[in-house]
Amino acid sequence: MSILITGGCGYVGTKLTQAVLDRSPHRVTVLDTMWFGNHLPPHPRLTLQPMDIRQIDELDLSSYEAVFHLANIANDPSVELNTYSS
Repeated sequence: MSILITGGCGYVGTKLTQAVLDRSPHRVTVLDTMWFGNHLPPHPRLTLQPMDIRQIDELDLSSYEAVFHLANIANDPSVELNTYSS
């Protein structure tokens, strides 16, 4: 099985990627901008795809049987521009 994990270099994505690689025979592709680094150790079944999730249409998804979508834009200062606070 081939699995795509978007946002796989974030904290949750890193833990999920390591768990899948440790507990299954599946191939994993991690799609991430890697703005905050990459803490995934090299692995023979791991492929890193440095890419912004907003460009996902450029990627052929037909080869993946499962997708874990964790990508987001974290620490975006424009969030502070929201004047509607709860």
